[in-house]
Amino acid sequence: MTVKFALAFAAGALSLLGIVTNVPLAETTRIAAAPRKAPQPCVDSPTPDRPVGPLLNPFLDDRAVFQDRRDNPDNWKPQEPFDLSGPAPSDEVVRNAIISSVNYVLERQNANGSWDVELTGSILSETADEAVDAVAITALCGIALRQHIKVDPARIQAALDKATDFIVGRVIRGKLSTKIYYAVWRYSWGLKYLTGEFQATKDPVRREELKSCARRMVQSLINMQLSNSEMPRMDRKRKAKMSSRLKATAMPSEMGLIVKLPTDDDYRGGAEVTGLLPGSAAEKAGFKVGDRIVMAEGVKIENAFDYYMLATEWLGGQKIQFNFTRPGEKLLVKEVTLPPVWPGYMGIKVGNGTGQGPTIEEFLKFSPSKKELKIGDAIIEINKMKIATLEDYRKAEATIMPGNKVRITFMRDGKKKTETVEATPAPEGTFGFGVEEEDKGDEGGVVLSQVPEGSPAEAAGMQKGDRLIQIDHQPILGLDHFIDYIGTLAGGKTVKCKLLRDGAVQEVECLLAPIALPGDPQFDLIIDGQLRVVAGEVLKGGVAEKAGVKQGWIVTKVNGTPTPTLREFLPFWWSAGFAAGDEVTFTFMMQNGKEIDVKIEFQKPVYKEEIIDVGGWNYYPMGVAASFCSAATLINLYNVQSVMGLKIPKEVLASGANMLESLRHVDVANGKTECYLYSGDAKTDDPRAAPARDMRGTMGRIAVCEMALVVAGRRKSGDLKRILDTWIKNRHELDRVRDFWHTHFRKLYFNAAYYWLFGHYHTCIAANYVGGSHKKKIQEITLKALFLKRKPDGTWSDHEAFGPLVGVSEALMILGEIDGPFRDGYPAATQPKTGEPGPSGDGAPKQPETPEKPEE
Repeated sequence: MTVKFALAFAAGALSLLGIVTNVPLAETTRIAAAPRKAPQPCVDSPTPDRPVGPLLNPFLDDRAVFQDRRDNPDNWKPQEPFDLSGPAPSDEVVRNAIISSVNYVLERQNANGSWDVELTGSILSETADEAVDAVAITALCGIALRQHIKVDPARIQAALDKATDFIVGRVIRGKLSTKIYYAVWRYSWGLKYLTGEFQATKDPVRREELKSCARRMVQSLINMQLSNSEMPRMDRKRKAKMSSRLKATAMPSEMGLIVKLPTDDDYRGGAEVTGLLPGSAAEKAGFKVGDRIVMAEGVKIENAFDYYMLATEWLGGQKIQFNFTRPGEKLLVKEVTLPPVWPGYMGIKVGNGTGQGPTIEEFLKFSPSKKELKIGDAIIEINKMKIATLEDYRKAEATIMPGNKVRITFMRDGKKKTETVEATPAPEGTFGFGVEEEDKGDEGGVVLSQVPEGSPAEAAGMQKGDRLIQIDHQPILGLDHFIDYIGTLAGGKTVKCKLLRDGAVQEVECLLAPIALPGDPQFDLIIDGQLRVVAGEVLKGGVAEKAGVKQGWIVTKVNGTPTPTLREFLPFWWSAGFAAGDEVTFTFMMQNGKEIDVKIEFQKPVYKEEIIDVGGWNYYPMGVAASFCSAATLINLYNVQSVMGLKIPKEVLASGANMLESLRHVDVANGKTECYLYSGDAKTDDPRAAPARDMRGTMGRIAVCEMALVVAGRRKSGDLKRILDTWIKNRHELDRVRDFWHTHFRKLYFNAAYYWLFGHYHTCIAANYVGGSHKKKIQEITLKALFLKRKPDGTWSDHEAFGPLVGVSEALMILGEIDGPFRDGYPAATQPKTGEPGPSGDGAPKQPETPEKPEE
């Protein structure tokens, strides 16, 4: 049993569905996600915590905050749909628009091959800037240019080569994180771009490079797949591991290899060994400096990033098979059994003391020493080892293993005492700082974005803007590596850190605090029809039942803070961030109207790796899956499997398709029309969520969702045609919010301006798949509408917050899916020379007749 609380219900059901919290719910509703701290991002947890922008923050009064120096968004007037009765733009107009748009994109490419935009100036700018990072926009621009390479083949190919180098370099070197908001678009669009470039080139070296990069992007998308709309695979796996560690099962281990960091010129072909830790498993196994690790556990190793990421999963007692090369010798193989090195845990923080010995200053969370020891005790001996200094204490502490009975002699009130404490397995450690999500620098490490007061990082002297580049002997390669590596460090351990500050290297020591696992009070928290927080089911035999909590009691205060309704309860709960081991006092109103205080110690949660039967993708690696994100990602995974031969696990594809099928909806009120809901949050009988189930609000996603299920073999071409008929009839709903400056317009079924180009693009792809009259009709409609949407300056904009580069790229992608004489007849200077190698036809990649055999 867990606390059922906050993000999924509040941000999903309340914000996305437009339900305002001061309106009573029709029925008692279970609160839907575990608590966490909102104000301070802490990347030491499996999913980084960070403040959500006003767009998604359920604690802010949307009718005040969302004004953005404009009127209330509810007062915005829908626009008239485009009049498509006139003639289509001439071939010359379309051709010139393509040429000018291609030049617009080319002129904005950076020297490093990327495109990037910093988006500011509107309510959605922060959100948009996260979504449109350098990799995502580079992929969009690259896809657009590939479709129109005939405009200027030499110039476009050179731009695409540079763009490919940029994306491959960022991914292979580990500079593209999965654990940040909007990560799915970076990988999904990036994968689509790489798949197209793979088809467009015949160079075997380039193809292998693209395949290697795509392989990593595929694995990242698999890791980000949400498990039954609860948490990503990567988080479920890690939380299961964390939970098991608390039961003294297999713990992280250390191989002892130090390998060369990847550079611009050397990031392929294995991880080169540059050092070995004295006495380590690597040294004992006979590894040497100069060896190059090319495979471990059957996983290909391209560079240090691959090696170090894999090493974060290794456990004591595990046998690892290494394939490596050594100068002058053939490929070698070694099998190494990793030693148990995870430390025992005493859970005490000690200082220099007053001369008798290091003095206990604080008990850390989950400390097994609380009963036997007291703050102020001066430790003078541990297991007969004399302790006079902090260094003595740390040496003794390093010898303690889980389960050891540790004999501690100390001075208390002038008297010598001795107690025995059984060491527990150490919990994972945390620095307590936040980091920058998008790291545009080429250096390794992570950049600190916040160093909260009272955190271990602050105590160590770390500052906002520092770049953490090394922990003990371990170089930090980036955000993903840091988040995984922190899981191999024990709470209560002191580590030496190297920082870059103002160009100079700084060294500090940091005592890692035990990671704050979300706590479980062992009773459910639900909300009633008056939006009061109520005790739901109480776990039999749990701490809440033992404390006397009864189902139906109303929570009126938490730790003395009044929480009469969800509106007051929710922000307090998030900001408090209660964790396992915390003692929390709930004030309940009983059935007789009297109040009672109940103190409950939150328990450690237990997570299990479950079989995932329904799992899609969201903008973020958290929350509930969104249908259109999932559909686009699923199509890209099927395409890369077909084109490159990369094998995607069947369960990944099946669970993605299952998720989409679960969101298929029949809108009875609108002629029993089939459509697709945005997410599972809309699957409710609450009448206020009815607009989210109206098929007129689904025109931006119905085609991509249906197309994904056709590709998955779950739906037929005839089904797709019916969906396209629905789109033709209701496409105008997208026009009505085409310039809406805010997010989803609730009065028009939660349509949003940024669905316009996305929806038209994927509908054209679906129409081209079925062909015939649907293809002809949809291409005609889309071409007319696209040019009516064009700005006076010749650009397009999906939404004002995303900027014209995104809009122009997507418009070019749409035009790449429309047939017409305008696709030829470019000025002679831009025509490819006769016999010049390059993609056939219009320059867009073609599906191979016989896909390569998937890798096993």
